[in-house]
Amino acid sequence: MAEIEEEIDVSYKVSDMISGGYDLHVHTSPDIVDRLMDALELREEATKAGIKGILIKSHVFETASVSYIVNKAGSGTELFGSIALNYTVGGLNPYAVEAAVRLGAREVFLPTYSSKNHLLRYGKERKIFPYPLPKETDGLSIIDDRGSIKKEVYEITSIASSYGAIVGTGHIHPLESKRLIEEIGGKGDIKILITHPLSPIIQMPIDLLKDLAKRRNVWAEFTYLSCTPTLEPHISCEDTAKAIRLIGIENTILSTDLGQPYNISPVKGLALFVEKLMEAGVRREDLIRITHENPENLLGS
Repeated sequence: MAEIEEEIDVSYKVSDMISGGYDLHVHTSPDIVDRLMDALELREEATKAGIKGILIKSHVFETASVSYIVNKAGSGTELFGSIALNYTVGGLNPYAVEAAVRLGAREVFLPTYSSKNHLLRYGKERKIFPYPLPKETDGLSIIDDRGSIKKEVYEITSIASSYGAIVGTGHIHPLESKRLIEEIGGKGDIKILITHPLSPIIQMPIDLLKDLAKRRNVWAEFTYLSCTPTLEPHISCEDTAKAIRLIGIENTILSTDLGQPYNISPVKGLALFVEKLMEAGVRREDLIRITHENPENLLGS
């Protein structure tokens, strides 16, 4: 524990780099699983660090309403809401998407724990993801039985785009993300964020990620959680730095995906992530761009 605390203290040497920056992937309470802090506590800590904006994610409900209430508490870090299209909101449900974006949600995640890819990797094991699932399900896919992208996905991306919201790939299979980006990405103003592609849930081949992240209005998200030993197999910050340099910074963002009670806080995690990537050779100016300018452009703020 002493070693961890020492790392956290060192991380605040880069506080000027995260000040004014964003984290577009954080978990808070209220939730149906334990979280490290609630949305108000997160905002208080983030405001002290000078973070400009944080997007809150829940696997089970939309978070735009929570963000709205917390933002009313006063000036400081702006919280943004999202929705993940799991069974708890009706799966690939355009009506849930429309309600969420009208409430102010800035990202629509395709299925996460309910996705076919997730269940293929984890099964219905409830220790890590103890969320409601139908007794008989193979999980949700964006591809129908004929091999085509489901019409609901076209509706969902169209609705998200019309409100300027991001479409996150969630936990769908890398080849599903490829189909989504090739067939829907680049049309109109649809913005697609490839959700933690190097995480053990996704494990997107780096060559595929490099190709997809070059496309118009497509971004790649690298998360600190994917680098922690709380996930196996995890990727090192050194390998993450190599991936960032290979893909390029133009359409890259950093997030933490933190909020678990056994991990450090998202604010400290963002600072530590930036520090470790800088130690691994990512230039300071590039880190500022992928924590400040790129997420702000992606949000449309």
